[in-house]
Amino acid sequence: MSLAAGTRLGPYEIAALIGAGGMGEVYKARDTRLDRTVAIKVLPPEFAADPERRARFEREARAISQLTHPHICTLYDIGATSTAEEAGGAPVDYLVMEYLEGETLAARLEKGPLPVAEVLRYGVEIASALDRAHRSGIVHRDLKPANVMLAKGGTARSGAPQAKLMDFGLARPTALTAEAAAQTESPTVRRPITAEGTIVGTLQYMAPEQLEGKDADARTDLWALGCVLYEMAAGKQAFAGTSQASLIAAILKEAPRPLAELQPLTPPALERVVRQCLEKDPDERWQSAHDIASELGWISTSDAASTPSAVSAKPAGRRRERLPWMVAGVMAIAALALGAVALWRGGQSTAGEATVHAAILHEGEGVIDTTPSNVAISPDGRRIAYMVVDAEGEEGLWVRDLDSQVSRRLTDLWAPQLPFWSPDSRWVAFFTMSDPPRLWKVPATGGAPVSLCDVTTGLGGTWGTQDVIVFAPTGSGPLYRVSSAGGSPEPVTVLDAERHQTGHRMPWFLPDGDHFLFAALPRVGPDVEIFAGSLGSKQVKRIMAAASGVTYAEPGYLLFERDQRLVAQRFDVSRLELTGEPIPIGEPPLAQSSWEATWIATASATGRLATLRSRPQRTDVEWVDRLGRPLRKLPLPAGQWASIALSPDGQSVLASRPIAAVLAEIWLFDLEGAKVERVSQPQIMNADLAWAPDGRSFVYSSSQGGRFEVYRQQPGSTDPPQLIPTVDAQFKAVCGFTPDGRALVIGAHDPLKGWGLWLAPLGTKTAPTFLLGYRAREIGGAVSPDGHWLAYGSLESGRSEVYVTPFPAGGQRTRVSTNGGYFPKWVRAGKELLYMSFQGRDGSVMSVPVGTGPAFTAGTPRTILTRRGLASFAVSSDGERLLLSVESGDTPPPYISLTLGWTAAMRHR
Repeated sequence: MSLAAGTRLGPYEIAALIGAGGMGEVYKARDTRLDRTVAIKVLPPEFAADPERRARFEREARAISQLTHPHICTLYDIGATSTAEEAGGAPVDYLVMEYLEGETLAARLEKGPLPVAEVLRYGVEIASALDRAHRSGIVHRDLKPANVMLAKGGTARSGAPQAKLMDFGLARPTALTAEAAAQTESPTVRRPITAEGTIVGTLQYMAPEQLEGKDADARTDLWALGCVLYEMAAGKQAFAGTSQASLIAAILKEAPRPLAELQPLTPPALERVVRQCLEKDPDERWQSAHDIASELGWISTSDAASTPSAVSAKPAGRRRERLPWMVAGVMAIAALALGAVALWRGGQSTAGEATVHAAILHEGEGVIDTTPSNVAISPDGRRIAYMVVDAEGEEGLWVRDLDSQVSRRLTDLWAPQLPFWSPDSRWVAFFTMSDPPRLWKVPATGGAPVSLCDVTTGLGGTWGTQDVIVFAPTGSGPLYRVSSAGGSPEPVTVLDAERHQTGHRMPWFLPDGDHFLFAALPRVGPDVEIFAGSLGSKQVKRIMAAASGVTYAEPGYLLFERDQRLVAQRFDVSRLELTGEPIPIGEPPLAQSSWEATWIATASATGRLATLRSRPQRTDVEWVDRLGRPLRKLPLPAGQWASIALSPDGQSVLASRPIAAVLAEIWLFDLEGAKVERVSQPQIMNADLAWAPDGRSFVYSSSQGGRFEVYRQQPGSTDPPQLIPTVDAQFKAVCGFTPDGRALVIGAHDPLKGWGLWLAPLGTKTAPTFLLGYRAREIGGAVSPDGHWLAYGSLESGRSEVYVTPFPAGGQRTRVSTNGGYFPKWVRAGKELLYMSFQGRDGSVMSVPVGTGPAFTAGTPRTILTRRGLASFAVSSDGERLLLSVESGDTPPPYISLTLGWTAAMRHR
């Protein structure tokens, strides 16, 4: 049946046929009453002749008409009429829907994969539409790209197209079998069901339970959503086959190819969302579309503009998440990963200046960010780019004109970092970790940022004289190159399997514009290795090992840290070799200064050197009650108390205290502060501490020879710490004991996998057993008092959240926190969980009532207290008092130390 233009269906006048499918035809029409354009779907006569189908269709249409949502194609009306000649006098049943201009997602995918920003934005919109339907008891059951319209006239803010979910008029709350699927080919697109021996259409997006003839529920739609997200990101379908049988077999048994293999710059968090959508068992999938929309929204952090060079507005209300567990030993990982500053060096050094030191403080709100790689001086020595963190924890990229001492903010993009300069000093390039993660450039004098390409993490870049940028787009992988005008990145290095390299990062060009230095992170060992590479060859040359990154500076030096002091060593750029001995430069070392210096330097081609210096943030330790009211501040030595642990009897406190660089020490004091003693020597260690249940010993992890091991120590004993064999991993963090004291929960880091949780038995030869993780930096496990549940933190959603899972068997997990969470602690005999949450510099202690019977239950989190600069907390056994480590607020701000004519001192060596 086909209706001619001018045909009237009640008050609707047909204009043209715009689509056809197995469930009917769709026409563009005009509502003569309201004078608006609508879309009309006409059902096939065989459906209209079936009274049962017509009755069911009417009931469902009434329900769906209540689905008012910005990303659902609105159903306006339902009708039945009889036309004259066009329909042969037979009754015509029809649906009247919102008319949408644009293209289907299927049509857009014919052009290739979507940018990550669009995948995330459309994913949020589709998931929120599904959530609205599911909450109304409606399962779509035919979600696929052909049923998603990218409608013109999107959000008022961006004007970008917005996703509209269509064909809800045919959704049913009952199971959809493979036979029924053949009848639900989208009526909105003229497209054959088969083509050249391959299967296309609804079957590609059907969940395993649908293929097995089981009832479809909301989780069936979530499978289809995973297929759609995969296809948007990869440009190809998640499952394929040359026949219907092989396609069904692939869906039932196979896993799709990882997105990172097809699109290397896919964010790992997006990969995790898709992977969980495509779990074969519905119980292992996401359990609601709302959760998926929240996770995708978190990854995206904003509605990114649709054009690569567009500037995204700063998301309102978003804050930089603090990761308080990344201190001491874990800071060593960050130091290895981010220890170099990308910088081009060209021209001749003007060493005629006398050596003069000057301090640069940030003017206005906020303080200079203390990450060393976030400071970069321009090659001509006239400007310094640096990062500022304001009172709310938001980051901004600033530039200081050294001639005029004027500072200005370069961009409103959220969380920019790792700036580096163009060779002519006219541009500053940088990375953002959201909006989405990208490499950008911005004029040094101000202007609109230009997007160059997507990244996953962004670990340093360098801009050469051949208009090429070499950069690290991810934490594990080779370096890539891209035109300084933007484009598709290409790999420029190869990981060395024999050296067990896990990632290349922080590159910087040498003066010839072809060779570049870079840092390679090994799987084991304390040092990174520095290599020289070339744009024209994958061959590399090893230069040196270093405790941190190095920087090349004219006229021919490598700058790096040795024995807590900045040193310079001659470097022959033609032979790519170090010569001579390292010479100390810069300001006095830590032993002669009250300032903690960050020695990684950034140098211009004109003899100007900049280093970042800061004093450790002082913290106070104080008791408060459950309402946050101060009870008593402990009289402790001035310093930074990074992590505190209250003894089981509630009489003593352990605290880790970071000192020079990545070194830390452990202190013990009573609750009155009358007895304070240091119980460990300065060492590279992780900040986390744990008391044994009997209170007679404690454990911590410390680096000896480049590997972190777990040690057990008795307070007041003269015996050396006891090495506890646990997990074979380079980096470890103690989480806590089991209630019986017979085992430890350990966080272990694998450079290729990330963080995972292990159970290490004590006093036996039993090998540690893997608990969970290596998916999203799982760390911070705490076992419930009854020994049946494990609370832990995970970055699976893109930020740390607290989950609970059965212990030690694992299995179904329950998310406890709702807006970020760290450091879970069980109190009140396991009837309550406390954890920390951060918004900018504000830290909160949150409380959740829980049930630990045969099944775990969790209530709604509520805030107990909020403190500016909250670092860590402990809780009394009765749960009535909290011991807090809080920033004191009297620490002088960080500053940039500028040295003019630093090479003048080298002539006398």
